[in-house]
Amino acid sequence: MVLLLISFVFRIKGAARWLFALSLAQAGEFGFVLLSFSIQNHVIPTDLAELLSLVVALSMFLTPGLFIIYDKVILPRLVKASNEREEDVIEEKGTVIIAGVGRFGQVVNRLLTANGVQTVVLDHEATQVDNLRQINIKSYYGDATRPELLHTAGIEEAALLVVAMDNQETTTELVEYVRHAIPKSKSLPGRMTVDMPTNCAMPVPILSSKRPFTLRWKWG
Repeated sequence: MVLLLISFVFRIKGAARWLFALSLAQAGEFGFVLLSFSIQNHVIPTDLAELLSLVVALSMFLTPGLFIIYDKVILPRLVKASNEREEDVIEEKGTVIIAGVGRFGQVVNRLLTANGVQTVVLDHEATQVDNLRQINIKSYYGDATRPELLHTAGIEEAALLVVAMDNQETTTELVEYVRHAIPKSKSLPGRMTVDMPTNCAMPVPILSSKRPFTLRWKWG
């Protein structure tokens, strides 16, 4: 409760408020060391130290369960509440439309904008869009699978549509729609290479209406 009150004082909002409270609520193993040191130096009585040790142990025991509740109950409700607002009005059109700005979508957007390519970034999570705006990445909240939103973003004139959404069914639905709505579009193989102890590649659906080419991004 104290941490939640502090979050209100410092205007921490949404999911960050709950993460702040839950993350700092756990006392940690160092609490046992401090209590033992306090007893040895007669700072606090033994009875109080035993009670505080119980509090430390309970906080460590309960924290994983609280994070599970946060992930399964609190976070979905926060996301649902934030997504109930109206979709943004798209005020511009770009050469490339990026549907989904998770980790991969952000990488693609940074590479394109760094090379002077104008992009229109769409995402169905309002919180994600707001976070990107805080770091000066222009993006729009809206469901990219909605035809009217795609046409407002300029899908007919766009040279490329990068689908970087994490839901396979939604991705397939979007790609199939664009293939039928824009007959001149072509599906091309896009890949992201990840430099890790074990290299792996993830295919990303890419639709081009102008010149065919293959993209290969390196995560290093």
